[in-house]
Amino acid sequence: MKKLLIVAMSCLLCLGLVGGAFAYFTDTETSTGNTFTAGTLDLKMSNSEDSGPWYDTPTLTVGTASGMCPGVEVGPYYIGFKNVGTCNGYVRVTIDYLESDDDPESGEFAGDDVTANQYAKKTLVTQAYMDDDAENKVPYWVTQIVALYTDAPDAESHGAIATYAGVTGGYVPTIFGLSQVTLLFYDGSEVVFAPNDHHHETVYLELDASAGNSYAWDGIEIQVTGTLTQTNAP
Repeated sequence: MKKLLIVAMSCLLCLGLVGGAFAYFTDTETSTGNTFTAGTLDLKMSNSEDSGPWYDTPTLTVGTASGMCPGVEVGPYYIGFKNVGTCNGYVRVTIDYLESDDDPESGEFAGDDVTANQYAKKTLVTQAYMDDDAENKVPYWVTQIVALYTDAPDAESHGAIATYAGVTGGYVPTIFGLSQVTLLFYDGSEVVFAPNDHHHETVYLELDASAGNSYAWDGIEIQVTGTLTQTNAP
């Protein structure tokens, strides 16, 4: 009996030892200040050839031309954009227009108006170059516009493109045609605007040589809108 009691006590002591508390040295370090905040997409615009100044005003004027003569090219005009935010993005450009006549309402051309759409269909974009690239980009824009129609002759019949000598493909876009598509900064693939990156397009315009007397004193105001859209591309 004594033996059993001793064994039982030994077992209880063992159990007590197993469940007992032990003290160890410890040392704790805490990292603080780990803040994470959202960045920005911030687009600015310029009408200069190279590096600004850059504006975020909605009323920036790229260029004007009065007294345009049919078949005579005007320009260059510079349309530049800069990403001053912290995220990468693509710049997509849209074109719009509204009537802006310079009709003195006197003389033989008084009252002989054409609409804004008619004038836009006769306003050709003859040349467009990105930065210092010597390749005329208008054939890319023509391809975008033609895709909206049956074929190039159909697009031309609707005034979206026009025959023009000396360019690849033989067509150039009209302002009317460009108003139907979104223009990309394209250099083999769409250009990524990283923070502080800037690019510009150099553009030349021409009133179509077929514009007759009904176009005299008439005109349009072309509106250019750039939108910076986030991309996760490096």
